Amino acid sequence: MVLLGLTGSLRAQEIALSNRTATITTLQGRVYTNVTLIKATRDGIIWSGGGMGLISYTNLTPSFLESLGVPTNRIEEVKAREAQKAAAKAERREQAMAKAYAESLALGEPAPDKNVELVRITALLSAGRYKQCATARGEMVLIQLLPASLEAILNNLGQQAAQIEYLRSWVDNGGRVIRHAEAVAHDANMANLNNPYAPTYYVKESDYASLADAQDDLNRLQLEQVRYLAETKAARAVTLKRVGTYGTSPVWQCAEAGR
Repeated sequence: MVLLGLTGSLRAQEIALSNRTATITTLQGRVYTNVTLIKATRDGIIWSGGGMGLISYTNLTPSFLESLGVPTNRIEEVKAREAQKAAAKAERREQAMAKAYAESLALGEPAPDKNVELVRITALLSAGRYKQCATARGEMVLIQLLPASLEAILNNLGQQAAQIEYLRSWVDNGGRVIRHAEAVAHDANMANLNNPYAPTYYVKESDYASLADAQDDLNRLQLEQVRYLAETKAARAVTLKRVGTYGTSPVWQCAEAGR
């Protein structure tokens, strides 16, 4: 009965797209030319034509979803589900590592070293004693006695990421506002097309300029981040030694920190 209820709930979230034909350009730049849109599920748009597939809402623009009559909040809903899945996967991985460590201690075996590339500090635990760090492979590790020079690099990367995320959000929201303003101006001008006394509505050039400036800043910051990642790659590639546990999570220490 639970399965039937879940199936019914998923089907209720589907929106038929009447097999309309469209050309789709995703946020990743891939173009689907003259494909048939079948339906919108809770995860994305199902298409057919020379094959069949699903394009995630996270890879589509809000304006495109609006044109199909698909609620744009599905983008954030998919992101939330993906984040939950990633967190659950990371937790299972950490639990497995903790179990393996406990078993190795029971057998009197040392835990193997771990070679990782750190990319940012995501949290401070136990009053800052432990730094939770993300690796280039998407893994989360708890590290004690993080070298000061490495911590400074990771803090810089964290600041860059925060600035990029802020600008990306600003550009996305600004683009939506301008598109809406263009549509309102167009509709008003068309409605007064035969009225010589009606004012002409338009979007200010300064708004376009502000959006363009923000996009330029975003591109510049992203390029600087790529360069900084390349420049600091060697410093961020470390060997970790297992030194204990915090709760159920293994705790690591950079090999050079113990010298």
